[in-house]
Amino acid sequence: MRLSPRHPALPWLAALGVMLMWASSFLVIRVAGNDFSPGAMTLLRVSAASIALLPLLLLGRVRAPRSPRLWAAVAGWGIAWFAAYLVVLNAAELFLDAATAAMLVNLAPLIVAVASGLLLGEGLSVRLLAGVLVAFSGIVLISVGASTGGLSGVGVMLGLVAALLYAGSVLVQKLLLAHVDSTSMTVIGVLAGALACLPFAPTLLAELGAAPLGAVLGVLYLGLFPTALAFLLWGYALTHTGAGLLSSSSLLVPALTVVMAWLLLGEVPPPLAALGGVLCLAGAGSAVAPAVLVALRPRRRADYPGPTSSSSCIEHRPERIPPMPPVPASREAPWLLIIDPQRIFAAPESDWASPFWEQSWSRIQELAAQIGPERTLISRWLPTADRSTAWGEYFRAWPFADVPAADPLYRLVDGAAALSAHPTVDEPTFGKWGPQLEGIVGPAPQLLVVGVSTDCCVLTTVLAAADAGAHLTVITDACAASSTENGDAALHTMGLFPPQVRLRTSTDVLERAQAMTGGIDDGDG
Repeated sequence: MRLSPRHPALPWLAALGVMLMWASSFLVIRVAGNDFSPGAMTLLRVSAASIALLPLLLLGRVRAPRSPRLWAAVAGWGIAWFAAYLVVLNAAELFLDAATAAMLVNLAPLIVAVASGLLLGEGLSVRLLAGVLVAFSGIVLISVGASTGGLSGVGVMLGLVAALLYAGSVLVQKLLLAHVDSTSMTVIGVLAGALACLPFAPTLLAELGAAPLGAVLGVLYLGLFPTALAFLLWGYALTHTGAGLLSSSSLLVPALTVVMAWLLLGEVPPPLAALGGVLCLAGAGSAVAPAVLVALRPRRRADYPGPTSSSSCIEHRPERIPPMPPVPASREAPWLLIIDPQRIFAAPESDWASPFWEQSWSRIQELAAQIGPERTLISRWLPTADRSTAWGEYFRAWPFADVPAADPLYRLVDGAAALSAHPTVDEPTFGKWGPQLEGIVGPAPQLLVVGVSTDCCVLTTVLAAADAGAHLTVITDACAASSTENGDAALHTMGLFPPQVRLRTSTDVLERAQAMTGGIDDGDG
């Protein structure tokens, strides 16, 4: 089981990419908006995004919502985000310059920060709110410094409506991500937005005939990058961060827009706009910098119970483990316990997938074939823990995993069920040692332990079983970790508990297999 993204900095790198693409969209809209009306531009943009995302649908990467109500919610979100918001924003820029439109739209992060703190239980950090207000004051200066003249009442109203649509869409998306993965939600939402914009098709056809190639390419760019790619990255980042905190990063967009206009279009920002850009950077930085710094902070050697290695955790070297006294072989043949061979930990597209799963799985199958189904047990982790406990916080941190236990995410990987003649041992906890498992193997069994993840469910199972009096052999190259560093740390920790716990490779265990059927000599002799 993965307790964090593959690297905690990835959501913030994704967010940075999104901010750069969204900032560039203001420049493109300014250029292409002279040749396309708001509705036609939106239809061409989301149509390009739909075509770009179609391979994900054809490759089976899109999972359908589980109920008609959820379908309706995702489709409604897509219409609000990819149709209504874009049309209203394009219309607002008919009456307002880009800087003023950006100021009004970026009321949204302030709305999201307050609403997510009050409604989603993310809390109202003083640092976050202060940063948002400082950045917003910078946006005001950008608008004042770059404004071309008086404000239009219609434009202001449209800008405020766009901000409300933006904020509402972010909040709804955060709630729906507890039930729909970010990729599926983005693809379905974009398709729904494209369908909602079809009434603009006649206008688009007429305007395409007159528009210059540069304007058409500009709108296609909006569809491919600030829409398709950016929203995939945005959904991923939102899955792993708070809505208020992530949305505050979009306060960088007006400042980035000013800088891009300066560098790409030669538009030197007025002094007030430059000062506003500095305030945007300072405010957004103070709001999100603590979380980003924690994500980027390199792990210190002292953070782990022992030395780490640059080699793969599945190639763990036994000589690094303290010498262990011999343990008498039990008269009872050992059990093979395969911990959590489920799709959520094995499928490459899962946020909890182990990069070492495929290598470990081949060794697990060899061991199971030698031991036989009668002495092989398989466990599963299921999301059935009481949400009123700390598990509630856990699932809020990992909403993609907060789905019914029958969801395909929690199915066994192909071929796993055939390895055991017993029902799976299902538990809602990291560790699998408990009355259910003990009732099958007895109070002091010989257990060969394999599975995923070395640094979570394997580790907690082994230590609990050792406390209960079991003899355990952890087969290092048949355990899949979340990372090399975490796997080495977990193996080192388990190796500190001889004689209850021993570390062996699959080759070592298989070479000691006894000649008689169904037996593996798991001792030292």
